[in-house]
Amino acid sequence: MATKYSFSISEDFLNSAICSTKLHGEIEGSNIDTTSSFFAVNTEGNACDIWFENELTPSEQTVLNNLVAAHDGVPCSPFSCAFLSSENSSLTSSVSYIQRDSISLENIEAGEYEIKWYFEYSYSDNVTKPKFRVQLDDETTLAEFGYTLYVGDDEWISKSGFAFVILEQGDHNIDIDYGAGLSNKTTRIRRVRISIEKISGIHTRTIRELEHIEAVDIML
Repeated sequence: MATKYSFSISEDFLNSAICSTKLHGEIEGSNIDTTSSFFAVNTEGNACDIWFENELTPSEQTVLNNLVAAHDGVPCSPFSCAFLSSENSSLTSSVSYIQRDSISLENIEAGEYEIKWYFEYSYSDNVTKPKFRVQLDDETTLAEFGYTLYVGDDEWISKSGFAFVILEQGDHNIDIDYGAGLSNKTTRIRRVRISIEKISGIHTRTIRELEHIEAVDIML
């Protein structure tokens, strides 16, 4: 059963303005559970109706009210995807992680994103124990790789992966770090690829689809 939460744009929103796409992303990036149900934002005149397939809990409704009150209505910079490619080879003997490559994102919309990575590496001998990690905002480790079977000093091994993340509106960065694992040993890395693509909204039902479900209106 779909539930509609109604707001006045002139009275309930911070600057008496709304950017529907931005508000949609802010809701997706909040503590409101949108992973197991669909929702949509509809505006007409001074009215903003936010539909949820499942009725919100009291705490989620409080979050929604706070999001609306804080929403500034200013559109974010348009963003759909970004890509980094670095062909050159580099090496390190550091036992601590050092950054190899990083991709920076400025003022992107809140929402769900898919991050992908690829790189090739080699190391000096079978006791080097190389290490690698992919980090988001220098805090969240999306993946970490350790020692693999030694295949020879001149052989390169490829590594790839992906992660789905919920990002808040603002600036973010993704980096690939690497290290030798043991002192006086060498780890090499080359052909680094990092990509990020916004995927939120592709499973979100439209207002028309939600209205076909038996609806309950909640006026706020």
